[in-house]
Amino acid sequence: MSPSSPALQIPFELARHRVFLDLQGRLGDTLRVTQQADGGAEALQRFDAVADPSACYERAHC
Repeated sequence: MSPSSPALQIPFELARHRVFLDLQGRLGDTLRVTQQADGGAEALQRFDAVADPSACYERAHC
């Protein structure tokens, strides 16, 4: 079996999905900590003022 075969990619994909789900689960904690930090609430307000909720960002690395 070659390294690019689907059977070998499934465990990698599952692990990758678990990492993203874990990061998504930590978002609330991250926002809470940011809000409680000095200047954090204001930083979130500034971000909210300029963020585009429909934006799709390309990968920043290759």
